[in-house]
Amino acid sequence: MSRSLQSNSIAPSIWPIANAPIQPQITIAAPTTTTIWKTNPMFGDVNPGKKVGQSIWIKKTKGDPTRKRFDLSKLNPTEIHAYFKEQIGKYGRCILIDVGGTKFNLVTQHLKIPLEAVQRAAHACYSTALAPGAPIPATPFAHSANDPLAGDLEKAIFYNQVNGQVVATSIKYGLSVTVYSDLMLHKSKFAFVNTTTGEVHYVGLTMLKIILLMIDPDSIVGKDSLKHQLETMKLHEHGNDVGAMLTKIMSIYTTLKENGHEPDSFRHYLYTSLLTCPNT
Repeated sequence: MSRSLQSNSIAPSIWPIANAPIQPQITIAAPTTTTIWKTNPMFGDVNPGKKVGQSIWIKKTKGDPTRKRFDLSKLNPTEIHAYFKEQIGKYGRCILIDVGGTKFNLVTQHLKIPLEAVQRAAHACYSTALAPGAPIPATPFAHSANDPLAGDLEKAIFYNQVNGQVVATSIKYGLSVTVYSDLMLHKSKFAFVNTTTGEVHYVGLTMLKIILLMIDPDSIVGKDSLKHQLETMKLHEHGNDVGAMLTKIMSIYTTLKENGHEPDSFRHYLYTSLLTCPNT
């Protein structure tokens, strides 16, 4: 049964809600996203601290389980060079080393880059840039913290450190356990230690230069070794496969040319090697 309201009932006041000033509406802008178009995600700078960057970092540093690891004592130096040339696209700009105002590629032009120049580049990236003519500091090298948000220079240093770690990882996965252990005997030349946390940073560029010195002791010995290979190239050493032999010849020729040692008698070497064909 319905019930009627009392005639003397008073409606409750809704003040101050009814008389409250109307608050202005606040519009929240939608977050903006920047699309970066890249044909090769493996090339360029990445930040492993972000989701996409971490994914690319994992792919860059992932070793190939099907590849046989290199043993420097049992392998031709040209195959070592070929391996690192395959990795250039992952290394970024960190492999460009300044020597007297000119930048050289550490992978393809290492004969033009002394170890000291690589160590100076490492100090500029992981510690404090050295003044021209200043000696390399005593070991252990001290690592300085870097803030990528402090400016463009610090951001560039951060990306060089990331790419340097890609180099170091490719070395670790490319060498045999024995050779990598031998390389660690020289770690005083490429290890930077954070004195606060104790974290050790291995500089991939210096590691790479030391490896290249192991297979090409210096510019003279390395040059003579490669030229000797051209002079003595035989077709039967390549299973009588002319294509394979010519590929090897061009690889040696390119290495010599890029390092300022283009052979004068290249055509002669090429002609002589072709004469070793069993049908001639």
